[in-house]
Amino acid sequence: MEAFEHFLQRAYLGQKRFSIEGLDVLVPMLHQIIELVGRAGAGTVELGMAHRGRLNVLVQVVGVPDAVILDEFERSHPTAEADLPAEGETSDVKYHRGADGVHHTASGPIR
Repeated sequence: MEAFEHFLQRAYLGQKRFSIEGLDVLVPMLHQIIELVGRAGAGTVELGMAHRGRLNVLVQVVGVPDAVILDEFERSHPTAEADLPAEGETSDVKYHRGADGVHHTASGPIR
């Protein structure tokens, strides 16, 4: 989790990433909650959250491959002035994406 954050900070300096700093407990907490609801018989969990920490949750909890997240950074990384978003536009789609995944618990998979 921390290595992912440090890599994003170094590799994509200046790009919005809304790190998990200050919410470090979020990922283990979500793992525990999903484990508990799995024991209670739930088969599905839906998460909605603010920007802060979302990329780590997508990778660490939902199971989105970090390569998918990095690809989105690469596609939105401006390489020339012509690549910059027009005024009023944003290129932070990676923060607004939804994702499906399977979280494996002691009670079985949770979708």
